[in-house]
Amino acid sequence: MSKLPLYDMLSKKTDDTPPSPDDIATMHNALEYFDKPGRELVYVLAKHHYVASGHAFEIDSDGSSVVLPFATFPPKLQQIIVAFVKMHSDKLTN
Repeated sequence: MSKLPLYDMLSKKTDDTPPSPDDIATMHNALEYFDKPGRELVYVLAKHHYVASGHAFEIDSDGSSVVLPFATFPPKLQQIIVAFVKMHSDKLTN
């Protein structure tokens, strides 16, 4: 169990297979409409995954935004982010 309950919950609901191309496309489209807290939580989930596994978390930033290299993330982390984006999108639209 980690120190981030959201990560733990999503990790239990996902597997280690890469998300489908449709899931990835839906995720990218949904992220365009995310609020700032939602985008920050995507970053937190990614960073937590790397820190908890003892790996360095390296990202690109232009000073005003962060670019997460989703395609290079491990399949489990990709699934966690896709699941979070779906959950948060549902919250924003309901």
